[in-house]
Amino acid sequence: MPEPGGRQVRPETLDFIFGLVKDAPERQLHDLEALDAKMVQIFGAASIVIGRAGISDTSLDGGTTVKILLVGALVAYLGTAVVSFVHLRLREFRRSLHADTLWNEMWQRDVLEIQHALVADIAAAYDYNKQVLHEKGRTILGALVLAGSEIVLVGASITWSRVG
Repeated sequence: MPEPGGRQVRPETLDFIFGLVKDAPERQLHDLEALDAKMVQIFGAASIVIGRAGISDTSLDGGTTVKILLVGALVAYLGTAVVSFVHLRLREFRRSLHADTLWNEMWQRDVLEIQHALVADIAAAYDYNKQVLHEKGRTILGALVLAGSEIVLVGASITWSRVG
């Protein structure tokens, strides 16, 4: 079975690669689920902080400065909510499962051809999923920056209302 470069694939090489990568999309799915769980935690923490700001001091003794800090915190919280929504929205994730098509499409091929097709599909799924995970990593970073900003602004408003 020739590869694009015209070279033959050795059966033992194909078997080794297949054994190594067959579970890669499932491992990526686990990483995706972990990133989603982290985003829920970040948004939960941001919600608690903005709630704390709402009940901390209803008189707003710090005046305009406290109000400006709280408006900034609210904007940061809303940004965290938007980034969380973007992160958690439904995204297609490629899993290389062939239980539904393997028999119907490949029953007449030999084992090496089937392994070769599976390895090619797994590699394509891995590349696609890698991009999805990279995007989710960026949204996690954005949510952390926004939630951190919100925490600092709420802390500053509470402190300012006490000493200002």
